[in-house]
Amino acid sequence: MFYSSCPGCSRLDDLKGGVTATKRLKTLLLVALTTVALAMCLNAQQTNVGNITGSVEDTTGAIIPAAEVVAVNPATGVTQSTVTTSQGV
Repeated sequence: MFYSSCPGCSRLDDLKGGVTATKRLKTLLLVALTTVALAMCLNAQQTNVGNITGSVEDTTGAIIPAAEVVAVNPATGVTQSTVTTSQGV
């Protein structure tokens, strides 16, 4: 290699392009940190949390306390159930 023919040269220096390994390391670190930051932003957009609000009423509009409410995600088959309060909420 070229480095072995230059006794005072360090392997850390790229004599062909004049760019030091330190600059390369800084650039690589910047690219890596940017990639991680973008991945975190994209992952933050995915969430498994949601809300369903409302009240349970019969056909006359009367509140139905202690009614079981079941929410089903048809895509995954996951279900979540709860029981309404005395106010039908």
